[in-house]
Amino acid sequence: MAAARSPEHLATTTLRHYEHDVLQTITELPAPPVLVGHCLGAVVVQRVLERYRSAPAAVLLSPPPPDHGLALLGALARNDPAALVRGGLGLEARPRPATLVGPATPAEEAAALAGRLDREPVLAALQVALPRRVPAVRTPVLVISGGEDRIVTPATAARTARLLGTRAHLYRGLGHNLLLERGWEDVLQDVLAWLGRTQADARRR
Repeated sequence: MAAARSPEHLATTTLRHYEHDVLQTITELPAPPVLVGHCLGAVVVQRVLERYRSAPAAVLLSPPPPDHGLALLGALARNDPAALVRGGLGLEARPRPATLVGPATPAEEAAALAGRLDREPVLAALQVALPRRVPAVRTPVLVISGGEDRIVTPATAARTARLLGTRAHLYRGLGHNLLLERGWEDVLQDVLAWLGRTQADARRR
């Protein structure tokens, strides 16, 4: 998801800005879209779904729980404490390549992936960590995460799914950026199959 504000204002961008950006884009589309979000974007999707009830489905990738993301801080403290300290100081909290991927992705590919990362919006990331009200989501939701995710751990993804009334689908060997790692084709195939079943169920109702 693109930030709703220009890059020079990224430090003051909040979840509300992202939410507004997505809702505004939806109004310009010809049909209700399936919403897809990864990590912070998955939190934005959860917030949007509470206000936008016409979405046919949503896919949450490596999603923090809807009530708070404190477990993410603990995971970073264990796996990449330098990134956590930099983020806490308001600096660019670029994780180590090994933090972003699972063992299925070679080191050189992980390094190239890490080099493509943009800066995180500091305030929005802080909002993800702090306590939040659980949104009332009625849209069918698919929760997916890497079985080797070092940021949104499998236990955290499972908790997200439980709070949203579903269960998490974990992919062994994949990490936090599972759609950019080796094996992403299996994830995409499963997402498309789930969307097909969800749409078929909706037509039968």
